[in-house]
Amino acid sequence: MGQAQSESSSALDGARGLGRSIWVFFVLVAVAFAVMGWFGASLTFDGSKYFLKVVEERQTFHYFARTTGQTFQYPTLWASSHTSSVPLLRHVFGLSYAVAPFGALLASWLVVRRRAPGLMVWPVLGIGIAALPGLLFPVSESVIVAEWAWPLVLVTLVALDGFSLVAGAGIAAFLFFLHPQSLFVFLAVAVISTIRARLEPALRRRLIAWASVMLVATVLAYVWHYTDISKPGHSLSPTRILNEFSNGELGLPFLAYFLAFCAGLALLALRHSPMLPVNRWTRLIPAALVALAGICMVVYASNASLWTRAADARDLVIFLELPFVILAVLDQLRPASEVGVETEPDLDARGPIVIVTGIALCISLVVWSAGWSSETGALARQLAATHTYCVAPSAVGQKVTADSLYKEELAIDLQTRTPAHIVIPPAGCLALRRRGVLTLVQLHFRVNGGWFHFASSGFAFPAITSFSPTSGPVGTVVTITGSHLDNATKVSFHGVSGTITKNTTTTIKVMEPAGATTGKIKVVTAGGKARTTTVFTVP
Repeated sequence: MGQAQSESSSALDGARGLGRSIWVFFVLVAVAFAVMGWFGASLTFDGSKYFLKVVEERQTFHYFARTTGQTFQYPTLWASSHTSSVPLLRHVFGLSYAVAPFGALLASWLVVRRRAPGLMVWPVLGIGIAALPGLLFPVSESVIVAEWAWPLVLVTLVALDGFSLVAGAGIAAFLFFLHPQSLFVFLAVAVISTIRARLEPALRRRLIAWASVMLVATVLAYVWHYTDISKPGHSLSPTRILNEFSNGELGLPFLAYFLAFCAGLALLALRHSPMLPVNRWTRLIPAALVALAGICMVVYASNASLWTRAADARDLVIFLELPFVILAVLDQLRPASEVGVETEPDLDARGPIVIVTGIALCISLVVWSAGWSSETGALARQLAATHTYCVAPSAVGQKVTADSLYKEELAIDLQTRTPAHIVIPPAGCLALRRRGVLTLVQLHFRVNGGWFHFASSGFAFPAITSFSPTSGPVGTVVTITGSHLDNATKVSFHGVSGTITKNTTTTIKVMEPAGATTGKIKVVTAGGKARTTTVFTVP
């Protein structure tokens, strides 16, 4: 009995030591993600387009049915109503998306900290190392799905009762509407729940029910995201996966990944292999492997010529996480006689892994943030030195424009609310200038006048406040009221042009044309475009 009490006390001390290591890890990654967000990491990949559309159109933006991704845009949308500072809004936008990986790690810890704290090592390795270089593109919904898969997996492994079940359902709903790759997460969770049901008869009915729900969610996710999945270039063909791996993962990122996976295998060997001696030195083997992985990460992050191609690796992150999920399952779902047995040596080996990963991730993201800031700073200086109002996209630096980093939008984002230089094809830009207005029609902006000021001739942007009547048959004269409505060149009813009968600064009278259908009314003036917020109904 005395020996059992001693082992219990030893395990408790080990758990406390691991807990302290994890809180040190959270401090390190909080600093890393804050620096990454502050220096504009969220403007990489699609981020520049997201940011410009949020502040320009004053509404959140998402592709296809990826609706929950808008969650991270609301702080920027709110802030844009209270400040005109584009640099400040860039910081808000960046920090909002930096919450995604940090929140996934924190949620994972809240799931396991009381029941199986040692499991925290797997999301630490999965998000901290396996997700690189996906972490360098925080707006990517596929990366966020891979990050937030961890708390859902851990709920399935250790909890599924009370509040944890509700939290798991909430996370599943968030992932469902975030990206098509959520279906892979649901399928994996269903398999894990089924395995656990075989090992824990007392919870079998609940676990089978949970697995059934996840299988249904898998099918529904495929249906919900079918338009997204079926779009040319969006399907995960073997050729595309191979290209993404060679462009974004091959080299130092994969070496870091391999070393981290070997560290995970060594950790499991320390816990479960009776042939391996456990002492002060063998416990440091996993941490040493992680340290080597960290060196690879830092070297990779410091070389812009390597990470500018990493956007191509975003779709691989969910699959790169899978081996670490398997290690977590092997770690937790052991025979009943071994489940939950975490000894002090075992937990002592996990603490250094967590701290070393935190240090490596912190240094890597800070170094990378400095590199990204240098690249965008060079782009901003290049624009400032340009004497031509319309700048060709090909003239805007090479490193920051690689792999769909949205050079046009990024160039605008790095200027002020009144950009001095617009990066679109010069022919289109000059044609718009001759008409007296620059509307960036090729970038699909200018809704209701817009937030950025792109006009080059002094014309003010139109704004619509109301229109009446709100419905009527063909031939109805509609009065549109607003500001800066003079010099109107076109008024259309859901795409069909009407006849303008009167035009002043505050009023436009237009006759409803034949062929008009129910939809919004659009006004085009010399100053830009504006749409009504509600539809005109055609009986």
